[in-house]
Amino acid sequence: MTGKAGSGSMTGKSSSAVSQAGSSVVGFTITVPIGNDQQVDVTHNLNTKDIIVQVFDSSDNEIELEIIRFLNKIKLFFGNTDSEQSYRVVVVA
Repeated sequence: MTGKAGSGSMTGKSSSAVSQAGSSVVGFTITVPIGNDQQVDVTHNLNTKDIIVQVFDSSDNEIELEIIRFLNKIKLFFGNTDSEQSYRVVVVA
């Protein structure tokens, strides 16, 4: 799980669980430093576009933004950012 945010870096944690129906649920959480970048690519390597993405600010508020899903990555559009801030991105397949 890697990502690219302009010249910023990202760190992430991965986890998996088994649902009651027996199908595997896989996901991870990654912290994205935004700075002046207005869009961020996050590579998830889950081999599917069928994912759920949630983004939270540093106060744990969920934020809404445009997201484009690709087979193994997502592109997040943050619009204009006034200051450096980190966001937590949760991806679940």
